[in-house]
Amino acid sequence: VGRRWPTELAADPRCAMTVIDHDIDAELYVVMQAQAMVVATGDQALADIRSLARRYGGDPEDFAGQSRISFHLRPTSVVVHGALAA
Repeated sequence: VGRRWPTELAADPRCAMTVIDHDIDAELYVVMQAQAMVVATGDQALADIRSLARRYGGDPEDFAGQSRISFHLRPTSVVVHGALAA
């Protein structure tokens, strides 16, 4: 909360994400367009980021005292590029 991108995403929920697996082939990637919805703020959003930190090897205490916001992305389109697209 307080950073530019969450404020802009809450105001205009359109977003896109690209996932590339360089270990397989840089020509293989997936593009997702989505609508973002705020699903949590306050204590619940802080619990969300701490859970992600535990899952991916971070320290949940690094986020203590922060004001957080959690978004849910609802895909509007998904396009696969490369070998899997065929």
